[in-house]
Amino acid sequence: MHLPYTHLLVQESRSIAITAGGQICVFETSTGQTLASTAELERDVVKLESVVVADICGEDREFLATITQDKTLRIWKIEDLSIVNERTVIKIPTCLKVTKDGSTIIISDKFGDVYSFSVIPPGPTSILTSHENLKRTKPVTLESLGGKLLMGHVSLLTTFLLTHDEKFIITADRDEHIRVSWYPESYVIESYCLGQKKFVSSLHIPSWDSSRLLSGGGDPEIKLWNWMDGRLLAKYSVAHAVFPFVKIFRRVSGGGNASGGEADGEPKKPRKKLSHRKLRKKGKEGRLAYLAAIQKEGEAQAEDVSEQMDIDNPSTPVQASTSATDERLADPTLVISKIETLETSSQKLCFFSAIGSTALFYFELPDTTETSSSQDVVIKHCDVGKLILSFHLLRDIGEIWLLTDGECTEESILLDDPTPKPMVQVLRLDAFQLTETPESTSYPGFLNALNSSPIIRASNKNIDLYALLSSLPKHTSGELEDDDDEDTGEVQEISKKEQGRMKAKRARDAAALKLASETGDAVDSGAEDRDAKKTKSES
Repeated sequence: MHLPYTHLLVQESRSIAITAGGQICVFETSTGQTLASTAELERDVVKLESVVVADICGEDREFLATITQDKTLRIWKIEDLSIVNERTVIKIPTCLKVTKDGSTIIISDKFGDVYSFSVIPPGPTSILTSHENLKRTKPVTLESLGGKLLMGHVSLLTTFLLTHDEKFIITADRDEHIRVSWYPESYVIESYCLGQKKFVSSLHIPSWDSSRLLSGGGDPEIKLWNWMDGRLLAKYSVAHAVFPFVKIFRRVSGGGNASGGEADGEPKKPRKKLSHRKLRKKGKEGRLAYLAAIQKEGEAQAEDVSEQMDIDNPSTPVQASTSATDERLADPTLVISKIETLETSSQKLCFFSAIGSTALFYFELPDTTETSSSQDVVIKHCDVGKLILSFHLLRDIGEIWLLTDGECTEESILLDDPTPKPMVQVLRLDAFQLTETPESTSYPGFLNALNSSPIIRASNKNIDLYALLSSLPKHTSGELEDDDDEDTGEVQEISKKEQGRMKAKRARDAAALKLASETGDAVDSGAEDRDAKKTKSES
């Protein structure tokens, strides 16, 4: 199976492509010639893992910073992909940014912390001691790794960015918060952008107005803020345009319907699980049965989505994810993965992508007002027929390079075609219309090199490219996400300490009732508790 690209860093002279398996390739941008690749490195030199984020760093932009799922921060020399230094962070990372001077790397993690590292740590520039060796000698701390804690959230930190002047850092988490803090004095909070109802997964500041902030995530709108004072300026509804192109559904545990409740007073029977593995072992007949089962499941899911979202005739039928074999499928989850803007001579455009969707979406940003309002905009799309993992906007030449999961299609499953599929597609904007024009791209050699010989997966490790569909929503066990105030009747686990408090309170209440029955007076158990605490504190 060929690995899709998940990161693309295009420069005028050299460009870098990173696959889902963590392999890195350096190309000459003009010709597409391969200059260096980690595939040529010996396996004992570096253990490749899925790269979470990557960026170019160094004063002369000669280094590449990558951080992987195994919590390893590596600094590579772009020229030959030799490792300059290697450090292990404490928690699993979620985002990485590099300052404009290229000297400082800022990282956020799932624990909610943001910390910084220098590109070249103090001391020798050789590979630093690994995490396992540090654990044997002394506890691992940020100071021992050469890092500095900047700030922290109380929830999983999803993304962050630095403002254009790098005087502020804007962070977002899974608990609907957007915080604006000073940088590097991040303990000073400037403002909050409050108004999200679900998680925030993408932030962007337009190049033409540094005081504006676009945010997207699980809400059905993309929001426009004045981040300096936290005011919400506008909301652009996008869910109705995205859902018809969603092909991947998040996985939830348990059976029944997607909401975990009953429909029309009667429990909804869970759909029969598809045994994909068994079907695929039966040759061509098995593949035909597999495709028929997928289409049947997809039609049933599309009917549910149409009833809830009032989509009478979706342009593309919603299909089930082929990877959810042992768990039931929920309704489509909106996760805005990336937002970018482009200013032309006559328009200001916003581009965005959603995880599990086959289309790139865009709309024209209208002039904003000073009051919060829902503005109707025309959401246009370009459907490429393959799941879009990310996109890279080349503003100088007006091109958009799409990174797609080329093998996640019904045709590849049915035909079992081993030939490489195009993993990168190029779109060009012409008269407010995106069209695919691979023959007229500014870098045809580079595009051909990316698509002609994609890297083949070397191991059988399962790489989940759509994990955020399950990890970002806070309710992934089948309960309703919108009915937070409704009692679902579920029994929650209670700690032993809380059980002890409840037992003591019941004993006090029983003693109070017994005393009241004997004396005929009403006893306030709450007042008795307060008096007892007061006496204890005075003593």
